[in-house]
Amino acid sequence: MPPRVRAKTFTAPAGLVLEVAQYVQDKKIAISKSTISTLQSQGRWAEDYDAYITSEQPSNRYKDPAKFFRVMGYKPKLFGKKFLFRGDRDLSRNIRLATYWAFELILRQARKYGTQSGFYASSFVIAKDGVPITNRTELRDITPQTRIAIYNTAPYAGTVEKNALYFAGIGGVIYYAASQVRKRHPELGISFGFPRSQAVSGAYSKYNVPVLTIGQKSRVRTRLKRPGKNYRKREREAQSNG
Repeated sequence: MPPRVRAKTFTAPAGLVLEVAQYVQDKKIAISKSTISTLQSQGRWAEDYDAYITSEQPSNRYKDPAKFFRVMGYKPKLFGKKFLFRGDRDLSRNIRLATYWAFELILRQARKYGTQSGFYASSFVIAKDGVPITNRTELRDITPQTRIAIYNTAPYAGTVEKNALYFAGIGGVIYYAASQVRKRHPELGISFGFPRSQAVSGAYSKYNVPVLTIGQKSRVRTRLKRPGKNYRKREREAQSNG
């Protein structure tokens, strides 16, 4: 029989481990700075912004990004923690442009997938801070704190989103618009979900309503819930809360 060979366990020296951690941390810092600098040169990011480590808790907040990067450079053992950045510049124009584009995209996709006829086609709504607008000129006075919501008030809007359009492969016209706006406007908070109809002005459905929300990240948390997932559970919850 050939002799048995036992592999020896290798334990990296503490100094080497720290050196690798420092290298990774330095790379994270360099990539973060480069990305932010690029966005700023494109007018898509604030000169003044807050930085966070791990989560957006007040205790994790650095108002001075330069200090944040300096401190992180001194703490290589935190290389596995998330870096988060939030800009506070006036994004009123960006919110307005994102709203225009999202609404046009929703109507275009509705026509493409045959949902443009009847009551559904005339039931798409843009709401500003919870109040539906009657004319798009009302979007001219958007402020940095404005929250825009786009939804359909038809009783079967949720069904259309999570069934017919979901199986068409786009996740629904409103969801699709949300995902595309999120890519075009990473500086904004983009949310898509199914709040209770009671919380949506003008909604007739007894079920949850599909809503796209647009605003500054300090006002809107970016999170997209794809239609078709757990919709029966959502409907049961809507009914029990109605």
